[in-house]
Amino acid sequence: MLARIHARPLDLTKPPWELYLIDMLDGVDHLPPGAFAIFLRVHHAAIDGVAGAEILTAIHSHEPDEDPPPAPEGYEWKPDAIPSDLGLLSRAALHGAARPVDVLRQVRKMAPQLSALVTDTRDPAVTSPASLPKATRFNQVVSPHRVFGTAYTTLDVLKEIRAALPDATINDIGVAVVGGALRRYLLDKGELPDEAMVAMMPISVRPTATRASGTVSAESRAATSGNEYSIAPITMATDEADPLDRLARIMTSTAHVKDSGAHPVRSLMAMSEEAFGGLMGTVQRAAVRALSRRGRTVAAHTLVSNVPGPVSPMFFCGAQMVDTTGLGPVLDGMGLNNGIGSYGNRVTFCFTADRKAIPDPEVYEQCLRGAVEELLDAARVRCAADRGGDKKSPSRGAPS
Repeated sequence: MLARIHARPLDLTKPPWELYLIDMLDGVDHLPPGAFAIFLRVHHAAIDGVAGAEILTAIHSHEPDEDPPPAPEGYEWKPDAIPSDLGLLSRAALHGAARPVDVLRQVRKMAPQLSALVTDTRDPAVTSPASLPKATRFNQVVSPHRVFGTAYTTLDVLKEIRAALPDATINDIGVAVVGGALRRYLLDKGELPDEAMVAMMPISVRPTATRASGTVSAESRAATSGNEYSIAPITMATDEADPLDRLARIMTSTAHVKDSGAHPVRSLMAMSEEAFGGLMGTVQRAAVRALSRRGRTVAAHTLVSNVPGPVSPMFFCGAQMVDTTGLGPVLDGMGLNNGIGSYGNRVTFCFTADRKAIPDPEVYEQCLRGAVEELLDAARVRCAADRGGDKKSPSRGAPS
C-alpha cells in the first residue's frame, strides 16, 4: 500500500502534503494487535530527511496524555491568499526579469570562496571513479511503479560491530551494510560490476532545533526551511569480499569527503535555485538515456541517507509509536534510494526502488539482513582474535 501511494504524484493544486491513516495492521508480524499507521507524504521540494524527522517529532508527544504545546504568545497564523492565474503570470514575469541580477549577486557573494571550490582535494580512489561509473539495473530511466521494504537490527548490534574497528561511526557501519546488501543482491543476479559502486550521501546543512539543541532561533529555522543539504560521493567498496575490509574502505572514503568537501554549500545552493528547473530536468533525463545506452551512469549508483530518529518513546493521540520508517524519491538514473533510520535502540534499513530495478524486494530485504549478520560474525572473530581467544567463528546470532 505504501509503495502504491508513494508512486502517485501529489495533487499540486493543493498544499504539497498528505497524511494517511492506515488501520487493520494485525497481520504485520512485529506490530501489536490494534496497531495503526500514519503515513505522511511531503513534496521533496519542501523538506529533506532532517526536516521530515523534525515533523515526526512535532506531531508526536513524549507522554500518552500530554497536551499539545501552546502557541507562542501573540502568534497568529494567516495563510497567503491563493494567487490568480494572472497573479502567477505576473510574478513569473517579474522573477524572470530579476533572475540575471540575482545570478550576478550570487556570483559576487561567492567570489571570496572560489578558491575553496577550485582546490577540491577529493581522491577518486576513495570517493568516486575518475570516469563515469558503469551503470547497473538501478541506473536506468524509471517506470511509474515503486517497491518498498525494510530490514531491522539494533544499535547494540552496530556497536558490537564497531568494536572490531573502533574508529568507525555508526553511519560508516550503516553504509557498509547497504554496500554488503548491494553486493549480495547483484552477485545473485550475476550483475555485480568489477569496480566499486558509488553512493551519493546527503549531508544536511540545516541549523535544526535537534541539531543545535535550542541555540537556533525560530526566525533562523524558518529562513532555512525547505530542502537544504549537500551531496558527497562515497565508495561502497562492493568489489571487496571481506566485510571488515569493505567497512575500512568506506571509513576512509567518508573521512576523506569530510576533510576535503568543506565547500561554500549555501552559496552553491543559492546559485542552483536560480537555474531553470524544467530545463535541468529535461537535460537530466536526456543524459540518463544517452549514458544508459552506453552502459554508464551520471555520477553514482544509489543514494544512502542516514537520519537518526527519536531516542525516547513517542506517542500519537495516546498510542505509543512502535516503529518508524521512511520512503525516498527515485528518479531517472537513480532507481534505488536507501535510508537508515532509528527509534530508540532499533535501527531500520529501508529502501524505495523502481519496480523494474528490484522486482523482488523481499530478496533485497534478506540481503540487508545477511549483510548485518556477515559484519557481526566478522567483527566477533576479529575481537576474539585480538583478545587471543578462539579464532573459530561463534554461532551466528541473527540480529533482532
